[in-house]
Amino acid sequence: MWRQWPVPCVNILKTADVSHRKFSMYTLNFCEYNRSNQDYDTIYRPSGSGDYLFLLFKAPMKVYLEDGLTVTRENACILYTPGTQQHYQAVRRFYNSYIHFSSDENPALKFRLPQDVVFYPDHPSEIEYYISRLQQEYFSLLPFRGESVHSLMTLLFLSISRSLSQPAVREEASADLYPLFQDLRLRMLSECQEDWNTERLCRFVNLEKSQFYAC
Repeated sequence: MWRQWPVPCVNILKTADVSHRKFSMYTLNFCEYNRSNQDYDTIYRPSGSGDYLFLLFKAPMKVYLEDGLTVTRENACILYTPGTQQHYQAVRRFYNSYIHFSSDENPALKFRLPQDVVFYPDHPSEIEYYISRLQQEYFSLLPFRGESVHSLMTLLFLSISRSLSQPAVREEASADLYPLFQDLRLRMLSECQEDWNTERLCRFVNLEKSQFYAC
């Protein structure tokens, strides 16, 4: 006689519950895009703001860190972690974009971002785009607002992480190409009677024309 085995519902529910608890959402506490204060204004929070604070400085800023004073250039960033002193002052014009947020997971560890120090990403316009979108979501009453905020913040941190890792990738690629260009140079010197046109040079080092000219 055919027998139906019971489905282990309890175990399935427990597994689903565990995976749910491991997922950490980013909660947006406040956000402003292209915020201007009075000239020479100062922000000083000795014990931080009680949450994470990510800043994009659109004008030079004096930032006071543990190792001393840093005067930034335009488009400098800093990610303050909870409990860290926040102390910065405009060199003249106070102009920035920022997000206050909470999370059980430190994005600096997950996305390999600098924390509590000044850094300069390659594409500040992308950061501005995501902060402007986050500001729109913050003031919206649309369905799934929390999910949208989490997705935008994930994309923001992913964009910054990739931007910071690109110089290392380019350096590694250049190191791989150096021996090829050395061989090409010696070959051209020893066979100077040959026609070394661009197509032939590209074939020798396995690059497209646009990549060859970029090198």
